[in-house]
Amino acid sequence: MKNFEQLIEDKINLQHFHQYVSRISGRNGKETLQRIYKTVFSNKFAVLCSWLGHRGNFAIKNLQTTIVIKDIILGEYADFKEKDIESSVSEWFRLAKLRLRRENEKFPQENAEIY
Repeated sequence: MKNFEQLIEDKINLQHFHQYVSRISGRNGKETLQRIYKTVFSNKFAVLCSWLGHRGNFAIKNLQTTIVIKDIILGEYADFKEKDIESSVSEWFRLAKLRLRRENEKFPQENAEIY
């Protein structure tokens, strides 16, 4: 993640990332956020993260990646507030372990080293 954050410090890379994420959409702000995070973060990585970094997890609140995603969502969905983003993203990361477990059950040989 730190490598990616360093990569998007470059304005051109940041612009490409912004364009890429802007193309992902859903029926509402929450669904769009879920689709973006599903595209950007794997479940395997997401289990190690949380919004604020509680319990030794990697904090994503202040990442440039998160800032770009927030800007896109707030620009697209006028009724969506920062509080809505925080709760939706927190929930998405909180449920990562469940998604990963289901993923492992679906493809046990591919993910044998995870658990």
